[in-house]
Amino acid sequence: MIENIRQAADRIRPYVFRTPLLYSSWLSEITGGKIYLKMESEQITGSFKARGAANKVLEVKSLSPDSQVITASTGNHGLGVAHACRQIGIVGKVVLPINVVSTKKEALERSGIRIELKGGDCFESEVYALGQAKSQSLVYISPYNDETVIAGQGTVGLEIMEQLNESPDNVFVTIGGGGLISGVAHACKGINPNLKIIGCQPEVSPEMTLSVQSGEYKTVPYIPTLSDASAGAFERESITYPMCKTLVDDFILTNEVEIASAIKFVFDKERKVIEGAAAVAVGAMLKNPQKWKNQTSVIIICGGNISRDKLVQVLS
Repeated sequence: MIENIRQAADRIRPYVFRTPLLYSSWLSEITGGKIYLKMESEQITGSFKARGAANKVLEVKSLSPDSQVITASTGNHGLGVAHACRQIGIVGKVVLPINVVSTKKEALERSGIRIELKGGDCFESEVYALGQAKSQSLVYISPYNDETVIAGQGTVGLEIMEQLNESPDNVFVTIGGGGLISGVAHACKGINPNLKIIGCQPEVSPEMTLSVQSGEYKTVPYIPTLSDASAGAFERESITYPMCKTLVDDFILTNEVEIASAIKFVFDKERKVIEGAAAVAVGAMLKNPQKWKNQTSVIIICGGNISRDKLVQVLS
């Protein structure tokens, strides 16, 4: 997988940004360690999802230039697919849950890609999109359950290892379907097997955490969360599940107050706007800051696509 990730990095370079790795003096002081923020919130679509989408669309284009693609998304993956389709020249469609963040829906509408609202959360949208792909002979692009997508997301980890002068001790990654953490873990542990990968999820949507810890597939009833980009179940047979069981060293759950506080903290101290899913990882570190003393840690700020209303509500 590490070689696939290196190839993906070369392949997608014209279509995505190499995002900054910022030293956080505030978090370093609080923890007594050296803390860095990998700013995927400054990616071309405002999220790491642009990487995996570009890698997959390029693969589809090379194998079957006339193919059309379909995907399901809470917004960020859809924006990544829309950007890739436009740049690479493929017709695509995005299925969104009916509760999608308005700013993400508007951004997709501006992108020109076809959209359809279906399902109460991303998992229901995925099931519908998979059915559409089968009935209409479309290529389905999974947000996470695809080795090519995972390799694209893994380029985040590759950049972290290249940008730091030393290997980090810990990398904090928010988990939704598991595509980002699987790719990052393969990239980082492929270079330093002793590095620890910390999986972070909201308390109200802990599907991967519960599944790995129990040893069997688990789902929970959908509850709205500030981390809308990571909410919802993952596919039962997803390849990310065994990857997370093997590669993730620890799991930390954050509640809604901790997620909101992390958004506000990063805005106040770092002057950066981040979305709820990114704040999950920041909140996970802040639950027990002294645990990371004398260690070098990287928090992946996975996205910055938060609505104005939600941001104002959190900041006030």
